[in-house]
Amino acid sequence: MRLVYLSPLPWRSFSQRPHMFVEWFHLRHEAEVLWVDPYPTRLPDWHDLRRLHPSLNLGAADLPDRRPAWITVVQPVALPMEPLTGLTGVNAVLLRNVHAAIDDFLSGGDCIIGIGKPSALALKVLQRHPNVRSFFDAMDDYPAFYRGLAKRAMQRRMDRIASHVSRILITSVALKRRFREHQSKLLLVRNACDTASLPPVGPTPRANGHPVLGYVGTIGNWFDWTLLSALAETDPSVRIRLVGPTYVPPPKTLPKNVEVWSARGHEAAVEAMRSFSVGLIPFKYTELTYSVDPIKYYEYRALGLPVISSRFGRMAFRDAEAGVFLVDEHADLSSPMRSALGYRYDQNEIKAFREHNSWTARFDAGSIFAD
Repeated sequence: MRLVYLSPLPWRSFSQRPHMFVEWFHLRHEAEVLWVDPYPTRLPDWHDLRRLHPSLNLGAADLPDRRPAWITVVQPVALPMEPLTGLTGVNAVLLRNVHAAIDDFLSGGDCIIGIGKPSALALKVLQRHPNVRSFFDAMDDYPAFYRGLAKRAMQRRMDRIASHVSRILITSVALKRRFREHQSKLLLVRNACDTASLPPVGPTPRANGHPVLGYVGTIGNWFDWTLLSALAETDPSVRIRLVGPTYVPPPKTLPKNVEVWSARGHEAAVEAMRSFSVGLIPFKYTELTYSVDPIKYYEYRALGLPVISSRFGRMAFRDAEAGVFLVDEHADLSSPMRSALGYRYDQNEIKAFREHNSWTARFDAGSIFAD
């Protein structure tokens, strides 16, 4: 069995669910994989200019290309005009070589087509190969990332892909609402974390001196700066450390005990998390976050960190879990902060969490390709 995977992320980016999936697929099936990098699926806007700033990105050129022999990577060339249906013929010409590579790969034997993000290319591949088994890994509510014309175009494209694929993987129960017409195809496969890349379980290092509430990840329009500031003002002796690219700046001057660090590589990010006393997930409750199951929750827990989070997506249902403290900016924040700072997991709890929440365990349990 082999896999054609149209990814939502470039191969040369930090390993996330798509990378973990194809590695698992290769491990279980001794399979070759044709990985197709993404291309722009919306019109550009002024926010894209911020992505050019070096402090916001660790570009592909900064990452080693550790491409195993079993994977072939195709990099499409396309213009950012996909929502404009009248101009899609231009990209159709530009993408001919991609279709040729996929056709050639599929001719080599038993294959599966995996869609990691809706696109005109993904839909066309499914239409050209209607008899090949396929799946759509709905990792997010993709239309919620877009606005206006691009949002409507993405919704139509996602609906059509859902109709064509054999199976739809969803990361949270909330995503069922997006695929209510395809209930028989749905399979819940939650997120997890790359436990193999973490240091061995042991006493978790803590920051010297002041305790640290920390966040590692992208800071976008889903990030709740108001809640973050409220947490900082609740106890000025506690440091709050944010690590990652900041695409949406804070709406006002931040409290003095908030530190904003630039993006860094995986190993450095893990070291930063190991210096935290508590992991933070301060997200707004929006259409986008309604269905989110954040991977950083699994990373924090796998490192033995208690978690302070707002009530959104899957996190809203974790208030009964040990070491998880849900907060609201309008409620008392001092009590959950004290409780989180005083909480400690024992090493057996951390080991058990890693065992049950690795990507391998998650994909194995999903029985994704069972007939």
